[in-house]
Amino acid sequence: MKTSHRMLVILLLFIGFVLLLAVATRWVLSIRNVDETANPSGLQEPHPALPVSEYTRWKLPEGAIVRLGKGGITDIHFSPAGSRFAVATTLGIWLCDAQTGTDIALLTGHKTRINAIAFSPDGRTLVSGDARGEIRRWQAETGALLETFSEIGHVKSLVFSDDGTKMTAAFSAAGSESPGALRQWKLRVWEKGSALPKTLPKTLPKTLPKTVVIHRERAAIKEIGEPVMALSPAAPVLVTATRMMRQRHQRFPVRIWDGRTGRCSATLTGHTRWIRALSLSPDGDVLASGDESKTIHLWDVKGGTRLATFKVPTGGIYALAFSPNGNLLASGHSDGTIRLWDATKTEERWWDAIGQYMPSLILNGHKAKVTRLAFSPDGKTLISGSRDGTLRGWDTLSGSRLFVKRSFMGPIRGLVFSEKGSTLASVNNLGLSTFGIIQHRLWDIGTGSQLSMHELNAIEAKTISPDGTVLVAAHRRGGFTLWDMRQHRSLSALAAVHPKDDLNVKFVFSSDSKTFASGDKDGSVRLWKIPHRSQSSVKRFFTPSPEVQPLFTGFSHKGHRGYVSALAFSPDSKILASGGWDGRIRLWRADTGDALQTLTRQKHPVGTLVFSPDNKRLASRSGNEIYLWDVATGNSLRNPGLAEEKRGGALVFSPDGSLLVSGGWDGILRLWHLQTGNLASMHTGHTQPIWLLVFSPDGKTLASASSDGTILLWDWEQMTQGEDR
Repeated sequence: MKTSHRMLVILLLFIGFVLLLAVATRWVLSIRNVDETANPSGLQEPHPALPVSEYTRWKLPEGAIVRLGKGGITDIHFSPAGSRFAVATTLGIWLCDAQTGTDIALLTGHKTRINAIAFSPDGRTLVSGDARGEIRRWQAETGALLETFSEIGHVKSLVFSDDGTKMTAAFSAAGSESPGALRQWKLRVWEKGSALPKTLPKTLPKTLPKTVVIHRERAAIKEIGEPVMALSPAAPVLVTATRMMRQRHQRFPVRIWDGRTGRCSATLTGHTRWIRALSLSPDGDVLASGDESKTIHLWDVKGGTRLATFKVPTGGIYALAFSPNGNLLASGHSDGTIRLWDATKTEERWWDAIGQYMPSLILNGHKAKVTRLAFSPDGKTLISGSRDGTLRGWDTLSGSRLFVKRSFMGPIRGLVFSEKGSTLASVNNLGLSTFGIIQHRLWDIGTGSQLSMHELNAIEAKTISPDGTVLVAAHRRGGFTLWDMRQHRSLSALAAVHPKDDLNVKFVFSSDSKTFASGDKDGSVRLWKIPHRSQSSVKRFFTPSPEVQPLFTGFSHKGHRGYVSALAFSPDSKILASGGWDGRIRLWRADTGDALQTLTRQKHPVGTLVFSPDNKRLASRSGNEIYLWDVATGNSLRNPGLAEEKRGGALVFSPDGSLLVSGGWDGILRLWHLQTGNLASMHTGHTQPIWLLVFSPDGKTLASASSDGTILLWDWEQMTQGEDR
């Protein structure tokens, strides 16, 4: 064979290899598919003693028939005996079997997200603290509520002393969370046998017994973001870390506070990026701090000196935990990996440079950042919680996976019933970051079982079409993309008319799922048509997906002054309503883009818009007030009684149009009589704002979705039973 022929063959083989690699890469990046009914790893997962859907009916509010999702994970702790572990979520506390991960009980009662939990050393009681300052004490074995008491501020951490005679709570004082505010923390100590107050005065004097106020005087430096805390059970020591800015300069210090005096005993410097995780060793002598730049420092708490440094090639640190004997340190990373390190290092040596990049064990399995870690009392089991909605148990000796618990969801951004109403599709976000993931789940309405789950590589889900086939999502590279939800692939990108660095763009689909509208921060309203989806796989590979252009240029002029904050199509898809920060509501013809009406009654930004089933009325929310409008004339039909105590989220008309359902920021559903404007009933089931309300096709079931990561299905007949309309 001639040399030229050999070169040609080699070139062709090389081109073929590159094409094959490109196809494989494109396929992997375009879809992540996780089928809950399959086990692709081949690992046999333990089956729970109860049916998988049993937990969906635990602690339901009156009128609800099933709960989908378990909330977002906020804290994890083992019982002292190691037979159970507790998972704090935005919904409540899940008690689970440590061997199999089986759900044992659900503790509810907190009205907002739970930030911290802790078992007493004897294992008899479990305490929990939430974002409103409420602390609850539970009987650990039965889950019975023993008592409730309140503080002023946000509970950040709870620990017991080793002998169980004292419990210390760390609070971030109310009003100190905003950037540049006087950053203030409080430590409150309760001794065994002392009376636990039911409530405390709004203003706490610094001389209050067993209460220490810790703060830093405000200067020209601003502290940005949520503080990271660690509280020592061995001594009254509090560790905090924030991001500090002075003009253009940033600092990332770690402060150690004396819990007896409230004074800063040491300031540790060395991090060059935002610190995301802190952990104190069980004896309180060693501190671990991890940042976004993939660096972990070990510190001597008493001396304030650095003991060792660990670095990883990928994945910032978002969780840290010491083993009970203090010999191991587990770190959770933004790329979903978990690493185990030797925490007994006492000094840095020049030959440690390579070893610092080599942890003793790397655990792979999570698909999003790991935010919570907890060791069992014997150190043989590690529990990890991730933004991917799973909680996993690991053997720390072999690195093998023991069990997986699913359905810990993030904020819900889309709800769609199937045509027959037997299944429900949901879309939720896993966090806005470069590693953002969107999860698309399918639920069985009858049993509450999760039938399937797919993951899309996008930052944020914006909205899903009424037929459940198309999703609008913010892309990692900027801009917005349409996703084909049947094939779980990118359909096309939207034309670059929106700023790529701004995700605050509103979207809504028409009722017939043929078109969708968008609203920009400059007040522009645009109408788009969903492109044809019959393109073959081969053609999609060689031909880039074309950008979708706005359907009508008539929509491209500014419809509002400032952000467009709400959009809604009428049920017949003929009219589009838009609301803005300017308090105006504008009605447009969906077929031509012509303006029909301008409503200017509202004083505050328009938060929500929804049409009645007969297309004749429009409901809008502005602040804590709800307005009704005549679509034909533009006249206000608002009743004086139609006002909530707090601002809210979603609105939906009842199927017969006689009632209006509103979802509040307090997680409460309210039913309103439209003729009288009176409140018909209230239904409490969520702990955070309700953003979505959808009726089933037969009108018998109402689905409510919240940022607490749960979906409640309500029996509409039971909710309205006995009401005189």
